[in-house]
Amino acid sequence: MMIDIVVCLISIISSFYVFVAHVIKPTERGFYCDDESIRRPYYPNTVSTTNLLIITLGLPLPIFFFGYFFASRNKTMMQILEMIRMTTFVYLDYVVGFGLCTFALDFLKCYIGRLRPNFVSMCKPDLSECSLNGTAYMINFECQNGPRMGRNSRTSFPSGHAMAAVFCFIFLYHFFQYLHRNSTITTLAKRYRFIIITLYFIFTLFCTRTSKINFLSWVHVGTSSNGDLKNEPTLKQDLALHSIRKALRKKVPLDACFNSELINWPTTGIDSDCDPKTTVHIDGFLYDDEDVNHLVDKGKLSRHYCKNCGSRDIQLLTFISHSLSVSQLRYIFNFLLPFVHGSDDFRDNILVDIGSRLGSVLYAAAEFRNFKEVVGIEMNSEFCQIQLKVVEEHHFSTPIKIICDDMRNQLEILSKANFVIMNNVFGFFQNVETQVDCWRKLRNSFNIGTILIHNPSLDSVTAHLDLGFDLNEWLEPIDLKPSFDLYVGNDENLYGDLYEE
Repeated sequence: MMIDIVVCLISIISSFYVFVAHVIKPTERGFYCDDESIRRPYYPNTVSTTNLLIITLGLPLPIFFFGYFFASRNKTMMQILEMIRMTTFVYLDYVVGFGLCTFALDFLKCYIGRLRPNFVSMCKPDLSECSLNGTAYMINFECQNGPRMGRNSRTSFPSGHAMAAVFCFIFLYHFFQYLHRNSTITTLAKRYRFIIITLYFIFTLFCTRTSKINFLSWVHVGTSSNGDLKNEPTLKQDLALHSIRKALRKKVPLDACFNSELINWPTTGIDSDCDPKTTVHIDGFLYDDEDVNHLVDKGKLSRHYCKNCGSRDIQLLTFISHSLSVSQLRYIFNFLLPFVHGSDDFRDNILVDIGSRLGSVLYAAAEFRNFKEVVGIEMNSEFCQIQLKVVEEHHFSTPIKIICDDMRNQLEILSKANFVIMNNVFGFFQNVETQVDCWRKLRNSFNIGTILIHNPSLDSVTAHLDLGFDLNEWLEPIDLKPSFDLYVGNDENLYGDLYEE
């Protein structure tokens, strides 16, 4: 019996690999250089192919046998041999059906030829033409990441993992229904067994659904976006950030500022043009451009102020943000950090966010990357409490530590940091003398090799400060423009938000 099973498995698996390698090829489709939907980072399968095959091809065999075993009242040697024979026939039917579904699915995937969301990362086509023409349509290209990755990058839909799981579930369901109808055990025992099996499948489906963060939110976003997902959450990590943003909006005022904050409006430097009377803080993490438009339409926010009351002489208000936007965070953790780090593995690295405020950088770091530890340093106790609450509610797999203190008192943790992120931390909160002292403390605390990500450019925020040292002697700038171009594509607004000449 086992020989029949082994021969059947070898025949189907070998035939499938021959079919995939030599018989059918994916439909070749081109792509637009500015298509952001195919520029997602590449991650290995959440469930590996090996684990999938063990579960869908390995586990059903003992399940079939024990199903017959427990469904029978008498268990003599002859009956056990008959159970083995029946198990073999059912399993062979299962394997043949599984193989046919796999062949049909692969044919369908190749016929559709839909590019995967991580097509660029998987295929690695030559994008030199895109740097010359950001809207060009690429059709004559070769995948530089090998034929296997090139083929897989073109077979996005339907999902092979989903097909295997669904086929296994349906076959097992009908198998247990058959046992239920033909079992020789008592009616009461049948009823209990049916209840246990039903509860098991409900539990399995529940676990499958709840492993997807905010599944219903994802469905809502997908159906309400009219096909434009450029600024909508489309990944598991984006959905988690989207959930946190919604929760934070209920915890803070509209401007995301507290009376306990000590604002020091700049009189010199890059932000000296911000007038307290005509400057409005809108947190970039909580509200993107479309959110702001919605607030304006609802009358909760205004874009203009009147220079002379009662007249039409109006002027635009100045909008500022003390937080990075979701687009900026997505770029930093999916493109910038892997680019400068040279790897997608951050498990031995510590990231510190100075002036963590609402914690947006911390949450993004924990969602997008596998850091050893993520640390936020924030002076304001109210913001610290909010961050602690979010960390407690969302159970991040990456350790997040919140330090409520002046960064000048935390030089030891800064000396251990591999990555430090700062979003114009000092300009609105410290006088010139204190800013100079902060920069000098940072210079003395950083170890060689520490990577500093600062927004906006360091030159622009320190030009009016007498630091007493040359930035270029302390820090070595890295040319990030190629990674900007790859992420931003032809979106001029996003480009302006992320990159400064």
